Amino acid sequence: MELLLLFLFFCIVISIVYDKAKEIYKPTPLSETVQLRVRFSETDPLGIVWHGSYIKYFEEGREAFGRKYGISYLEVRAPWVCYSHCKECVRT
Repeated sequence: MELLLLFLFFCIVISIVYDKAKEIYKPTPLSETVQLRVRFSETDPLGIVWHGSYIKYFEEGREAFGRKYGISYLEVRAPWVCYSHCKECVRT
């Protein structure tokens, strides 16, 4: 019985601490917006941006993001830095 009460007390304390931590730690989402001019060579005969150009635009955005938050390209490519680029999504 004492062990059960101790366990319940521990669970309540953990729950309170966890809720307080969620209130205190609210990370700010990082983002950057870039406006690009589409070149004639990046369009198809109908004047629509060719889908193969999207990756170049993503790279422009990644570089602008790095400039804004002080992350240089060389730092990202350093052997001790590990990051993954998992998915690219384009909504039209």
